[in-house]
Amino acid sequence: MRLAKLISILSIFVFISSSCEKKTYPIEPQLNFISMSETEVPEGVNQVVQVVFGFSDGDGDIGYNALDSTNNIFFTDKRYDSTTFRFQFPEITAENNPEQGVKGKFAVDLNAGFLFKRTDTAHTDFDTIVWEVYIVDQAGRKSNVVETSSLILY
Repeated sequence: MRLAKLISILSIFVFISSSCEKKTYPIEPQLNFISMSETEVPEGVNQVVQVVFGFSDGDGDIGYNALDSTNNIFFTDKRYDSTTFRFQFPEITAENNPEQGVKGKFAVDLNAGFLFKRTDTAHTDFDTIVWEVYIVDQAGRKSNVVETSSLILY
């Protein structure tokens, strides 16, 4: 009986302490692809394609001040494995307690005016782009690499 009571008290304590834990995130940035605003766009036309991601970073050192020219969001076009767009993740201000870790969403607006079909004969009518995307925090830690959904150029 005494042992059963001790086990009950111990299990309640474990439940309470585990449910009150502060959420922690890995110190390396983590990405997940959420959505892309378009599935098809005409090539070379000035149209915005918004790509949305979820992210987390355990120490919140993911963003840069607008006066800093560091780009740390990388989009690699899988058709070529070398064509990369670079963007800057904005600074996460102190009032958001970035040192406690951060989690949220961000969007990147791509201008389809810079997107073109490949010039070979197999892609005269349409072409499909998929990007591999990752971010690098201020300490140089690279996130996981995620893929976007397909974007068809016509």
